[in-house]
Amino acid sequence: MFFWIISIVMLAIAVLSILLPLARRIEQSSNDAQPMDIYVGQLNELENKVASDKAAVESLAQEKAEISRRILKQARTESQKSSPISSGRFPQIGASLIALIGVPVIAIATYLHTGSPGQPDQPLHARAATNLESSSVDEMVLVAERHLAKNLDDAQGWSVLAEVYGRMNRPMDRARALQEIIRISGATPQRLADLGEALTVAGDNIVSVRARQLFEQALKSKPDLAKAGFYLAIAQEQEGKLEQALARWVSLATLRVNDQQWQLMTARKQKEIRGKLGLPDPQTTPNTLAGPSAEQVQDAAGLSAADRAEMIEGMVANLASRLEDNPQDLPGWTRLIRSYAVLGKKDEAQVALKKAQLAFSDQGEVIVQLQQQAVQLGLKLPRSKGESP
Repeated sequence: MFFWIISIVMLAIAVLSILLPLARRIEQSSNDAQPMDIYVGQLNELENKVASDKAAVESLAQEKAEISRRILKQARTESQKSSPISSGRFPQIGASLIALIGVPVIAIATYLHTGSPGQPDQPLHARAATNLESSSVDEMVLVAERHLAKNLDDAQGWSVLAEVYGRMNRPMDRARALQEIIRISGATPQRLADLGEALTVAGDNIVSVRARQLFEQALKSKPDLAKAGFYLAIAQEQEGKLEQALARWVSLATLRVNDQQWQLMTARKQKEIRGKLGLPDPQTTPNTLAGPSAEQVQDAAGLSAADRAEMIEGMVANLASRLEDNPQDLPGWTRLIRSYAVLGKKDEAQVALKKAQLAFSDQGEVIVQLQQQAVQLGLKLPRSKGESP
């Protein structure tokens, strides 16, 4: 309706712009005619003077001739003007009719042919919603936010918006979107880890108490969740719990074994924390995981396969017995764990690893060495005493 009002006003202005000049011409033409009554009156007055004053007949005759000349001149002028005026009124009337009728008819017909009078209004945000492919990221985010403001329980919409917020480096908005997803669809380990990550990034990569709780909750349900373990290791390092952080990095190295970047990162973090703790690099330490001595190997070379296996079994059993009496023998524990693993007795190796950790539960650096050995042998890492999950 507003569009049609504006159109009518503009059309009226266009018509008036044509009519006003025409009206001024007609009025001017009508005012240009000169009355001849004055000349006729003067001529009658001179005739009366001639009749009364015979002496001034000659001078009055000259004056009468002059007035007659003026009458003839005026008559010729009016004759010339009357023709164009009378003939010009018809074009002026035609132009007025065209302005009053033709212009509106032509304008309306043209719009009805080329325009879209039945098309409904489309505000800016509505056009953006129907043409997202050509819209900018900010416009798409604005459309999504308006949609979710009216549909608070649209979990898929919040999920898409959370991903976009992450790419736009808007961690607090991402955290808000993730909270909505958890409210609607429930908490999963991945969602909890994502929320903790968003809060950590928003806090300048400082793992807050709230974020740590989220990571710990995620690991309770999924212990091998790499993202939660990664940020929890960062949190332990920030809190000064370097032994626990090192142990967790060792554990994280067992995940994503085919991911070269992940392995390089975990190795770098282990080396960095070892330097802070003053621990030697395991690659430069003596190999305490070696097998039997040279003499034992020479003695075993002359035995049959069955005898050789029996000999090895006896050696391992003796070593296990000695460690029961002397549990503080770290090299003995590392040899025992390796021997069980080489013999394919993974269960016995796991039991030996657990006993070794109990024996050295108050020595964080020893626990780290045992966990590194377990990683190398493909054993599961039991949780050490006092370590957070």
